[in-house]
Amino acid sequence: MELGLAGRRAVVTGGSKGIGKAIAAELLAEGAAVTICSRHPGELEATAAELAKLAADAATVLAGLVAEGRTEVERIYHIDRGYEAIEEKLAQLGAQIKRVPN
Repeated sequence: MELGLAGRRAVVTGGSKGIGKAIAAELLAEGAAVTICSRHPGELEATAAELAKLAADAATVLAGLVAEGRTEVERIYHIDRGYEAIEEKLAQLGAQIKRVPN
């Protein structure tokens, strides 16, 4: 989904689980800076860490694209959950990405 949200800011209430968490992940995948709120501090911290990991993994892929030589990114399940068909989208920009079995 392309919503044109790159560089925009979003606040998601109820963002520690369920629909709020899914919305926060999708907004993050669209490039928005996301703040999440919750009444449950423990869940909020865990979700914030998970969303930060998602953004870091995607940044690793992008860094690999500009690096010289070959880059391997392992354990990409976070990327798959947050960025639908990322390799296809990046291939449209000229990236050469190949998924290999573990």
